[in-house]
Amino acid sequence: MRPSFYDFKKTLLRVFSISILIIFIVSGVAMAYQIIQVSQLVPSNYENLNVMGYVYVSPNYKVSICGIVFNNQGKPIPSATICILSSGKVIASTETLTNGFFNVTVKYAPNLYLLVKYNGLERSEDISSIISPIGIIFSYNQQQQEDIGPLVNQTLEFFDISLFSNFGPCYLYNAEIVIMCNNNLVIFPHDNSNITLEFVHSCHIQNHRIVTPLKSLNLSLRALTPIYITVNIPPMTNSIIVSSYTHYNALQRELNFSLPYSKYTIIYSEITPNILPLFCFFMLFFPFVIIYLAYTSFARLRSTGELEFILVRPITKCKIFISRFFANVLITTVSSFLLIPTTAIIFSIKIGLYLPMHLILLISLIPLSSLLSYLAITYMYSTIIKSGGTVLGLGFFTYIIIRIVIPIIGIITNTYNEITNYLVPGSILCYISELVTERKVRVNVELEIISTILWIIIPSIISYVIIKKRDM
Repeated sequence: MRPSFYDFKKTLLRVFSISILIIFIVSGVAMAYQIIQVSQLVPSNYENLNVMGYVYVSPNYKVSICGIVFNNQGKPIPSATICILSSGKVIASTETLTNGFFNVTVKYAPNLYLLVKYNGLERSEDISSIISPIGIIFSYNQQQQEDIGPLVNQTLEFFDISLFSNFGPCYLYNAEIVIMCNNNLVIFPHDNSNITLEFVHSCHIQNHRIVTPLKSLNLSLRALTPIYITVNIPPMTNSIIVSSYTHYNALQRELNFSLPYSKYTIIYSEITPNILPLFCFFMLFFPFVIIYLAYTSFARLRSTGELEFILVRPITKCKIFISRFFANVLITTVSSFLLIPTTAIIFSIKIGLYLPMHLILLISLIPLSSLLSYLAITYMYSTIIKSGGTVLGLGFFTYIIIRIVIPIIGIITNTYNEITNYLVPGSILCYISELVTERKVRVNVELEIISTILWIIIPSIISYVIIKKRDM
């Protein structure tokens, strides 16, 4: 085996090198749980079970509950168990049909609850709290009913939907509508009607709202017949205009309103704003680990005399530098690309959320660009200065200067944005942050990329030139 390759392999498989990989994996797990906690997510926010429907209250003390049960992909769930409880006791039960529909009628009783159970998951709805606004109808005596006239059926909606939806749940005058993940549309009407969904791009220009129509969807609804369809929503859509037409007692009613729409599920939108702040918190400590890695791989060898011992073998100082530098680059790269995928895996296991691959790759570039910069800077110090302790101290000191002192100078001189956007290692963070949070990009992307690359390339070239000269 070639001495340089042997040294590369030995550096790569050191205990400390493997420990760094473990540190990043554990950090990814910790970050996932912290994000879930900060986002205040509870199981009902993400469990793969959804229910929505109506409660009908009639003057003869009857309460009819009908609805549909479906999963986070907007597909009906058949054979789900439906229980109606009164004061904790089951008074009626049934199962959903193949289209997820159920219908149960019970005599009015106090503390009514709807309980939906499927595959170990449960969702419940307090029916009593829904009908309480009209509960007074049960206290009317016959004389009062004669005074006010006959009572008509009351219709009240309910829903318990996970955050795996892009739009809704929205209650129209005559239907409930929700768009689940992957743009799967679910509609449950309570009477015959027609609705139109108009997908538009809406923006404000000089205090004027400009609406650009992109696509329309017309649907005819039949009472208590659910609709499950997948809609090809145009990419530029950020708002949906809903128009509903229904005939009631020979009168036509129309409802028209606009609601915001995002191509991402609500749970994705809840989590992503918390990813970068927590990620940046963890990033405060990772450079210290990489600086210490560079110190133990090369700088310490020079100060303790171990480098001369290695040079007894048929290998030059320059080749040792190159093999160890690129071994550390590989460790840093693998570690950087372990952090966010580990967080994404925990999300998928814990809450069923799959982060888009482009998001994982984008955020992984942040630690990669920053940590490679500090690795290169520390190696540069190690080729200039023989004392390993001084190299380690300078590496830590440089990081503190870049992270604390320079931003303070920027604040004092009103140049903070320019410094953080273009002059510090890993400044590409600014561009990636705006992409992830879907804000308008306000930075010079090319300049950020050039700055990020130069912070890695220039110290590496200086290191190589110095070690090559001393090896002659």
